[in-house]
Amino acid sequence: MTASWWWAIRTSMRRGPAVAAFAVTLVVSTLHVVLRATWWRYEWHWAWYQYHFGTILLGPVVAGIAYDWGAVLHRSRPVLEAAGRVWAALSAAGAALILAVLTAYLLVLGGVSVVVGRTTGLGPDAATFATLAPPVALLIACIAVGSAVGFRVGSRGLAPVWAIITFAFLMAGYMVFPARFTKVGGATASLVGIRTRPQVQVGQVALFLGVTLFVVGLASLPRRSNGAQSMAAIGLALGLGGFGFLLAQPKNEFRPRDFALTCVGEAPRICLEPGWVAAEPDIREPLARYDRSLAAAGLPRVEIYAQRWPSRGNERWLDAVSVLRYSKDGPEDGLVVNQYLPDECWKAWDDGVSAAVTTLESYLARAWEADGRLKVSDAERASLQQAVRTIQACRN
Repeated sequence: MTASWWWAIRTSMRRGPAVAAFAVTLVVSTLHVVLRATWWRYEWHWAWYQYHFGTILLGPVVAGIAYDWGAVLHRSRPVLEAAGRVWAALSAAGAALILAVLTAYLLVLGGVSVVVGRTTGLGPDAATFATLAPPVALLIACIAVGSAVGFRVGSRGLAPVWAIITFAFLMAGYMVFPARFTKVGGATASLVGIRTRPQVQVGQVALFLGVTLFVVGLASLPRRSNGAQSMAAIGLALGLGGFGFLLAQPKNEFRPRDFALTCVGEAPRICLEPGWVAAEPDIREPLARYDRSLAAAGLPRVEIYAQRWPSRGNERWLDAVSVLRYSKDGPEDGLVVNQYLPDECWKAWDDGVSAAVTTLESYLARAWEADGRLKVSDAERASLQQAVRTIQACRN
């Protein structure tokens, strides 16, 4: 890299859009974190992967900023083309933006990591670190392509239009195309027991960087291109290779993983992924309250709740997020009723099953409020036990 190239980067950082890109990234990424539920704080992988979903908003914004800076460089296009310096100018402007955006992006991710580390007392694994590569490559592509298109088009007023086009493309990637092509983050539920596939991450990085090299190479093609043709060819090959590699991968971007559970307490025994152990007291409170309700009526009780699927032996699957989210202010009836319902009961659901569920839910609501102080008559006990038998017998 020449001294003039580094000078161009320093100038962009001080006087160009890099400062604005840094501030926007900081604001957008922070809002994405603070305006969403924070159940991810018990899981490193979920926390990072959910954070990366913010690129669907951040990518278009920085693409618009990059487009505007490219349009500014358009004024010098004749001189740059005559001197064969298009690639140098675009790469310097793009590098300044990339440095600013990634610095802010990593700062906020560092804040997220502090929260998870303090909550769990654990550190991230290699699979969690690997989730960072695709969103970084995607942001680089958004900036590089935006700069190149702005340089070619030259109209600064179209920067918002380019941001909207980028957003539409990323949304289509999430909603229309298979997730493994452009989905670099986003999970509304726990990722305990699964991890993102490394093959998908490699393919995404190749695809995004290939697009970057191809578009910037095309933008640098006019005379005295200084290798622009080679860059475009390499980018095309890399992008097509990444696309083909992703096409050959399974549709699901996640893979199962083996992990150990930490089991705590009795009546019921609760087995959690290590990061979730910090939440055990809050999880136990509603589960133990239901256990007392079931014991008072002589109903079958759950001995072990385990945070894994499929369950083993006499375990019952535990959705820790649902327990924490819905059981604070009242009975989450499905938490108990679903333990008794056979998997295929929905195919044979009838008025008898519906009445049995209503009977059990009504009792659970009253027992929840009384919290072990509810007196259950023999007649009601017999009615509740019959309701449970009816629910358990629900088969196709």
